[in-house]
Order: sequence, then C-alpha cells, then structure tokens
Amino acid sequence: GTAFQYQSVNSQVLGLLLEHVTGERLNVWASDNLWKKIGAQRDALFYESPKQPDTCAFACFNATLRDYGRVGLMMLNKGELNGNRIVSESWVRDSTTPDAPFLMPKPPSDIGYAYQWWIPYGNDGVFEAEGIFGQMIYVNPARHVVIVQTSAWPGAVVDRLDAEAAVLMDTIAHQISP
Repeated sequence: GTAFQYQSVNSQVLGLLLEHVTGERLNVWASDNLWKKIGAQRDALFYESPKQPDTCAFACFNATLRDYGRVGLMMLNKGELNGNRIVSESWVRDSTTPDAPFLMPKPPSDIGYAYQWWIPYGNDGVFEAEGIFGQMIYVNPARHVVIVQTSAWPGAVVDRLDAEAAVLMDTIAHQISP
C-alpha cells in the first residue's frame, strides 16, 4: 500500500476472475457486454494458443483503430456512446481516478494508475489505455479529444517514445481544441 509497480499478471488474474464469476470466456463476455454495445465495426480478438489455454487477458487484445476509438469515445462520454449506456458514469469516474496516494501521478511527469487506465500528471483530466509496443487510447475530457495510436515500437516499453507520444497527444489536443 505504499508503492505501485504494474504487473501484467494482475490483469491476467482479473480476466480469470471475470470468467469464473460470469461463467463465460472473456472473449464472449467482452463481445456481449462491450463490443456489440459500442457498435464495433469489426471483430476483435484475444490471442490464444495450445500452450496457453487461458484467454490472454494481460495483453494480446487486437482491434481496429476505429473500434479502439469507440472505446475512447465511450469513456469520454462517461460511459455512453450513441445514446446507449454501456457502463455506469460512476464506473468511468472510479476507473480513471487513482484511489490511493501511491497511485496518484506526481509532477512533473509521473503517471498514476486506476482500473487499467494510466493517469498522467496534468490539468486536463487526461487518462490513457496503454499497451505494449506503443498502442494507446488517449482521452482528454477537458478538450473533448480522443486519439488512438497503433505502433510498432522496437521494444515493448520504450520510455523515450512514450514521453514523445505524451507530448504529441497533448499538443494535438490543445491545437484542435484550444
């Protein structure tokens, strides 16, 4: 309760727990409770393998740029998309608000964390979904901007490129919505 270090296994356990509680495979539950409701244009997929019989919940989720954008728009609109309530407004608020001091972002460039969303230090209420190799959904509620980035960075996490992406997305948000 005093320090935070992201560990992918926590997301994997969360996926396994969801499967146990709902009695459905993660991909089926996600399709019925998220993907269909946001009006996704294309199927998405979780990687699976004979050597890994459990659904890969810690990464390995693939979707189109537009459909990732729909997830960002749903979050920007406090859980609604196209007039449909997908998740509760309170869940969106809770999932993008760190709930312990060690999860809070700190100046000048530290990033916080809450419910699978990364919270950069700043004033616009920005939150991001970040994947390996530079995948990102950037949501800036103050500017009413969502940006999706797909990438092929040379490594799973490249701090220099992550910092560049953060500056780029903030700059774009401030330019298109001053």
